[in-house]
Amino acid sequence: MDENRSYRNILIIDRATRGDALAWRIAQYPWIAKVKVVPGNGGTRLRKEREKMIWIQGKRKSDNAFVPKIESIPIHQGNEGHLSSYVTQLAAFAEVGSTSMTIVGPIYPLSAGIVDSFAARRMEDRIFGPSRAAAMIETSKVFAKEIMMRTGIKTAPYKTYRTYKAAEKHILKIGVPCVVKADGLTLGKGSHVCLTLEEALKRLREIKVKKVHGNAGKTVIIERYIPGLEFSVTAFCDWNGKEASFVMLPATQDHKEIGDGNLGENTGGMGIICPVPWVTDEIMNRVGKDIILPMLNALAELGTPFKGCLNPNIILGSEGSLHVADWNARLGDPETPAFMRLWKDGDITKVFRACAEGRLSGAVSEIRLSDEHVACVMLASKGYPGPYEKGFHITGIEKAESIPGVVVFHGRDVYESRTVSEKPRLLTDGGRVLCVTATGATLQDAVSKAYAAVDLIHFKGKTYRHDIGAQALEWMRQH
Repeated sequence: MDENRSYRNILIIDRATRGDALAWRIAQYPWIAKVKVVPGNGGTRLRKEREKMIWIQGKRKSDNAFVPKIESIPIHQGNEGHLSSYVTQLAAFAEVGSTSMTIVGPIYPLSAGIVDSFAARRMEDRIFGPSRAAAMIETSKVFAKEIMMRTGIKTAPYKTYRTYKAAEKHILKIGVPCVVKADGLTLGKGSHVCLTLEEALKRLREIKVKKVHGNAGKTVIIERYIPGLEFSVTAFCDWNGKEASFVMLPATQDHKEIGDGNLGENTGGMGIICPVPWVTDEIMNRVGKDIILPMLNALAELGTPFKGCLNPNIILGSEGSLHVADWNARLGDPETPAFMRLWKDGDITKVFRACAEGRLSGAVSEIRLSDEHVACVMLASKGYPGPYEKGFHITGIEKAESIPGVVVFHGRDVYESRTVSEKPRLLTDGGRVLCVTATGATLQDAVSKAYAAVDLIHFKGKTYRHDIGAQALEWMRQH
């Protein structure tokens, strides 16, 4: 492959704010001909409409018909039982459509073997993400724990159980605080820090008796609570057949719980800041040497080399220790909106392709991020992460984006008409609806801009955390 080649036709599999952020960034490259988003969301359709209006305003008589650069492709995942046919359909679509590069956002297609499906069609160099086997680092917390214990990557001591009674007995023995986790995929919602015995047993009942996470809770993990400051590191990774390599992006701090002060139910993430003030260059070097590289080598030794994005969630202890809480095997959300805001003029599609081809070292020059700060605040539907209503009109995004440094990314929304005579409107259509991002010279500047923008956006039931970045700002005042 030509390492300097630009990739003209990009397919993004995602309907979250992560996918919208990737489409927003990639569509800005003049050499990109088409960005197709599966299945897309209200933002995808809005960007297409805006693109069309700009074309109409500058149209000449000699111009050909309007051809959008960003386009939604209505291929839908359906329930878990349809994942196999879904990934096969996506691979066939990419092959027929002469797709240069496919970027997989969520974990479910990866867990269903979409990369393996591409490889079966001899397109393994045209998709960014790990194989089904390598993605088990996220899809099974027990699998990840076992590797960490074998390789010496620090993680909390733990026990696994298949029955409620056995797990209950262990919780009563070790006491609290402890952490109760469902083994399988829960999209960030299956790990619970429990400070009281009542809370620990409640979470255990939810997983093992009420089966709120379905088959993901067949095995439950009970682990010792490790106190400390949390952060995540996102690393682009590849495997060239002989050795692994990786490049880390700046650390981020996610805010998982729905409520201020880290209270309430776990979510997919309610906001982040980047960079993180307590993560020094020395800590980042340790993360690379003691966490990322040992995991990549261990996966390769198992015959499942990892290509894609590896994302450990880490706890920094008061004495400087680093313990891994869990792993993601994909680009994060809302981490990706933050990174796309900081990404400068490098071509991220070349980074994706280099990872897939096992030559990441040749694309390091494309990874150039601004030294600004970024704050991201998720706007969710009332009731999330539990049941919620949808279909509410969203307003104020243009006003919000008039604030310098603010960009709003779309997640679970739609742009459509509910009646034949009605003009299309932007409506809520899920849990995490929008991601409000703001950049600034300081963290305080970025946070202030983000919340000023949040105040300008309206929809019924708008729910968000009011303390994104508050812990980091307090830490900076004390240090």
